[in-house]
Amino acid sequence: MIEWSARLPSVLFYVFGTVLCVFIALGLIQFPKNVEQGGRTHHIGLWRGYLVALMVLAISSFVLPTASQYLSNAKARHRIEAVQARTTAAQQARIDRLLADAHDYNRSLPLDSYLRIGDPAAGNPARGTTTQNRYDQLLSLDGEAVMGGLSIPAIDVQLPILHGTDPDALSDGAAHVYGTALPVGGESTHTVLTSHAGWSGRRLFTDLDRLTIGDSWTVTVAGEKLTYKVVARKVVVPTDLTSLKPQPGRDLMSLVTCTPVGVNSHRLIVTGERVS
Repeated sequence: MIEWSARLPSVLFYVFGTVLCVFIALGLIQFPKNVEQGGRTHHIGLWRGYLVALMVLAISSFVLPTASQYLSNAKARHRIEAVQARTTAAQQARIDRLLADAHDYNRSLPLDSYLRIGDPAAGNPARGTTTQNRYDQLLSLDGEAVMGGLSIPAIDVQLPILHGTDPDALSDGAAHVYGTALPVGGESTHTVLTSHAGWSGRRLFTDLDRLTIGDSWTVTVAGEKLTYKVVARKVVVPTDLTSLKPQPGRDLMSLVTCTPVGVNSHRLIVTGERVS
């Protein structure tokens, strides 16, 4: 709410000017009469009052709209700033809560949880289950499936990070493999993201095999930016999950795709360790 102290000068000016003009127009305010030579009386003071009234009206017609606009703008600014302040505070509180929940989720994962995911391309629990619904809410700021973003400069790839490995997620971005750590980092965590290679009209992870030791990628989640540097590359059969095992004290992330393109008999795993 705008303080009345800010409004008072303009309001008083408006009231005073309006009352003065009305009184003068009705002749309720009489100005002194001046008597001229020859006995003729001239109402010079009264005419002077009318002139003042006209001046007040003229000034009011210029000042009042400006003052009114100023007050209106000030009120609008105040309301916008108040909404923004509430929104920012609410969003930041929500983000902090999401990050805390994500870290709690990661800590709750058994070290052997990676053994339960099966083929990373088919790692979702049944849709509609309580477990799935809870998972879908993690790192979801506004009920969206997007957790964050993945950027791989060496192969010019930017993809959204999506919940689960259903067909839509695999074809639209980097799909987070359910059962592995959420992409918020932390000691003894190992996040796994997967996507298609050789997908018609979409690059996705097609060029993942071009990454070499020392290349890096970044993930941005809930306003936090995490950078991982490639420390290992490996081609395995779909059932070999040993490369996805969390390692005590290390913050790891693996990018997984099918290989060779078009054959899809094996899985290419590129693993990075967090450097910042």
